[in-house]
Amino acid sequence: MLTKHLARFPLKTLVAITALSLVSVTYPPLSLVWEDAEFYPLSSFPMYSSFAPHTNLVFITNEKDQPLPAYPTFRVLSSALKKSYAAKLADIKADLNIPTYRMTPAQKKPAGDALLRELKESVAPAAFENNALPHLKLYEIIIKRDEAGQITHTQQFITELTIEH
Repeated sequence: MLTKHLARFPLKTLVAITALSLVSVTYPPLSLVWEDAEFYPLSSFPMYSSFAPHTNLVFITNEKDQPLPAYPTFRVLSSALKKSYAAKLADIKADLNIPTYRMTPAQKKPAGDALLRELKESVAPAAFENNALPHLKLYEIIIKRDEAGQITHTQQFITELTIEH
């Protein structure tokens, strides 16, 4: 059935459409440089019109403050940890009515506690078997860009979880 429909579609039309889709536009207002071009949805970059002047990342360490790789340790991507933490922060942000980047570590602690409990109880309970991870610490790094374009970062200790057996 599919070959019957393809047989009706002229090969010349297919070649012409393919060729036109690969032509770069040379009209000055629409000029396109191939090296700088983005072909969404095939692009790996998100389509944002602007970027926030601040961002954050989170990481977890063991009792010796050695960072633990998220996927090998907990079988979860670090981006998923960050999203879960951000969702928990959003709930606190709504109650406090301040932006998350202005929250103190003490204000962020309940979100961090909830993230570490969630890791232990539902996301990666196998990682904690046989007292393999007796103590975890959650840190957040906040990266900021000021008006002059200067980039700074600060690391904050958020919370810790001790598992007693």
